[in-house]
Amino acid sequence: LKVNDYDTKGKTAMEVVNLINDGGSTVTFDVKGKGPLTVDRKFDFKSKVTTSLSSSVLTISLKEFNGKSYSDISSAILSSPTVPDKIIIDLRGNGGGSFQSAIDVASIFLSNSLAATVKDGRGETLPIKTPSDKKIVNDGTLVDVMVDGGTASASEVLTGALRDNCVSATSGKRSFGKGLIQGVYGLDDGEGLVITVAEYVTPKGTRIQKNGVPIDFESLEKEGF
Repeated sequence: LKVNDYDTKGKTAMEVVNLINDGGSTVTFDVKGKGPLTVDRKFDFKSKVTTSLSSSVLTISLKEFNGKSYSDISSAILSSPTVPDKIIIDLRGNGGGSFQSAIDVASIFLSNSLAATVKDGRGETLPIKTPSDKKIVNDGTLVDVMVDGGTASASEVLTGALRDNCVSATSGKRSFGKGLIQGVYGLDDGEGLVITVAEYVTPKGTRIQKNGVPIDFESLEKEGF
């Protein structure tokens, strides 16, 4: 396999990714026995957000985190006919997606706040904070995050970020519990090796892996929504 005329033999998966992302509007793959294939370096993300407004309660349903999540959710809040008193973020069935997108969505509610911590096998940690210039939801707005067994990965990162920073409560059923960060490494024989390199923990130190995020209420009715 060649990427833009560069031989990928002996290169790691991350080195190949860097070749693919090395500028230009197109990327050419030369696959053995298939010949060169040139594709546009353009990603057309489709919205995974739906919203509804009823009695000043804005419900935002998100099925996947991608490059449009932040803009879609912030637009839904800013374009609401009335300023919502309560916001429900429905992450049921959301298996994750882009980690950075989850941090961006958290920044709608949090300014310059710890959103998650990356912890490696040696115990070293890397704090992940939200930007200081993206918050649009006023303090005091009631927020609830709905989760279930299909809520995983980036969805759990967002849920933990909002809950641990006392922005939201969590309702529903126990989330899936997927907090591992895994690296894929190419081997000389063309096979791949998947290694767990770190994990995500919530701002207050809760391990997401196998635990999920804590549930405050089984239903919105018990929470008073």
